[in-house]
Amino acid sequence: MTEPEKKPPEKKPQEAPSDHSPNTIPQTTDFRGHIFVGQQYFNVSRPLVRASSNLLQSKTTECLDDEEDPSHLVTYLSWTAGNGIPVDQQTKWSELGDLWFFGDRIEARQFQDALILQCIEKRRQEPYPLSEFTINYFFSEAFPPNTKFHTFLIDTYFLTTPFDVPDYDNVVFRLARDARWVSLSELVLQSERDADLPNFIFDYLVVKPSPNDKKGDELEDNDLMGRTHGQVDLKVLKRILRRN
Repeated sequence: MTEPEKKPPEKKPQEAPSDHSPNTIPQTTDFRGHIFVGQQYFNVSRPLVRASSNLLQSKTTECLDDEEDPSHLVTYLSWTAGNGIPVDQQTKWSELGDLWFFGDRIEARQFQDALILQCIEKRRQEPYPLSEFTINYFFSEAFPPNTKFHTFLIDTYFLTTPFDVPDYDNVVFRLARDARWVSLSELVLQSERDADLPNFIFDYLVVKPSPNDKKGDELEDNDLMGRTHGQVDLKVLKRILRRN
């Protein structure tokens, strides 16, 4: 009498991988994530997105607000892949600022700082006064007030606007500008006392620099018309203060 054929033991289903803390690669073979912007669908690298934003932290699918511009997500995803942020002479301040605030909404802090560096380079290459459209656009209720990007815009106004150009009519801008002027006045006093030049760039960065970077030696580039990468000559500050 033949023995009945034995069936192989059934494999137990694998447990779902546990959640992982931010900025770490999940220990799973599934590295894909899915992001929806309105009706548009994006298949993304979940580890790269998790490591640089608050997206896909505990789930594999994320739905952004329908009002978000899909092109902002495309630029951000390209940046996470190491492709940089494309900026040329046709790039407008409104485009860079919109990207910065998109990064703020998804908490992509290093992406925001990468954008600020692009803004500084744009100011270096094009040291022209900001348009009234740019001022009215960003100093409005459409954006959170008193951000690092607003500080950058105010300093750009100080560094690039000739004395004989009339002030902007935007009241929100004027209040923020006057507050920044007080801060710059304190920097002048400190610089005269400590003989240590201030570095504007750290007022724009979201990610706190390490103590070894406080003088910004690698970013030093003193210049009189807004082409600075960060460190600013004391006489430039004094000239700014005379404006008011």
